Amino acid sequence: MKKIISLLLILCSLCTIVSAEYKSEADALNRLGLFKGTENGYELERLFTRAEGATMLVRLMGMEEEALSKSYSNVFDDMENHWAQSYVMYCYENNITKGTGDAAFSPENEMTAAEYLTLVLRALGYENAEPENAHHAAAALLLASSGELRDIMQIGFTRDKMVHVSYRALKVKNTDDIMLIETLADSGAVDEDVAMELGLFEEKELVIEFD
Repeated sequence: MKKIISLLLILCSLCTIVSAEYKSEADALNRLGLFKGTENGYELERLFTRAEGATMLVRLMGMEEEALSKSYSNVFDDMENHWAQSYVMYCYENNITKGTGDAAFSPENEMTAAEYLTLVLRALGYENAEPENAHHAAAALLLASSGELRDIMQIGFTRDKMVHVSYRALKVKNTDDIMLIETLADSGAVDEDVAMELGLFEEKELVIEFD
């Protein structure tokens, strides 16, 4: 009996380690105002829905205020009066999401790694990204290492891994060759001083000119 209890304790400890693998990155995104968690905290260990994924994407792009301020003509029958309607429709109108067909977005379905990677890539300007090829582009842009991509593509895509991909996206350059964190800082979506403190900017070289 003692051996069984010990084994259960070890398994619980391992689960805690896994769920908190990217907590520091969740904290960083939270400080930047790009990740808010839920009423139950970060909930890094659980899977998340397509509605939650679209919401996170809008926040990551620093466009939450704009998304919530607009009126939309709903094109998805299953998004009518849904809490995430503004987020999903913002993504749709900006060619970031295409829905699941037959006028549906399937907001309560689990969001897969391939789907979230696709949203991030399209938001960065890589319009040809699709779930079928997203992992190749993600590897090339260093959204995750090859080992991490194998992991997230094969095992349930938790909020923990979503946070990791989102954090890595901050230093990925868009199709205009500008890092996302630079775009966010320039637009005032994030505090540049906080971003500097978190090490997301390279220290600018001080150049002193002499006459």
